[in-house]
Amino acid sequence: MFNCLLNDQFAPFENEASVRDFLLRLIDTHVTRNDPEYNKACELVNEFAQTKRIEPLLRLYTLETPLYRQLHYESHAWLLPLICHFNNLKPRFFQGTSCRGLSMKSQELRAYRLACGKSSCIIRTNTFCSTSSDRHVAEEFSNECSNSDLIHVLMIFEFLHLFPLLLCNASTL
Repeated sequence: MFNCLLNDQFAPFENEASVRDFLLRLIDTHVTRNDPEYNKACELVNEFAQTKRIEPLLRLYTLETPLYRQLHYESHAWLLPLICHFNNLKPRFFQGTSCRGLSMKSQELRAYRLACGKSSCIIRTNTFCSTSSDRHVAEEFSNECSNSDLIHVLMIFEFLHLFPLLLCNASTL
């Protein structure tokens, strides 16, 4: 059971099957059946529900479908199993530098600049986001936007330590 997190946003997701059903509905809503990755997306969700392994959901996020954008808005269904199976991800923990290229409005960038360098401020990303250990790859993503109102930004994340956090006892699931 996923009841290890006592938070209302996670209430509808009691087990892998409820997450599976929700994600399959998201796929049907946001990925057309003629999309070359549609069947693979459904297979990955079902594999997660059957095996209770988190790797299929990680693969689902990386598929080139509109689904990964929607997962930013519907992240609770996707993040809950990730959080509860966090210890299973230990071989994937990362230490080093990772970069993310993006575009943002000047007022958004201003907020980051004000917070930078202040020990009393914490800068966080509110969504699950893709990064690259290759700075040049991230720079390409920052240059993709053609909207003249947006500023090209390169975020550099320094992961000084491995992150061995246990948020939920996965053995109780």
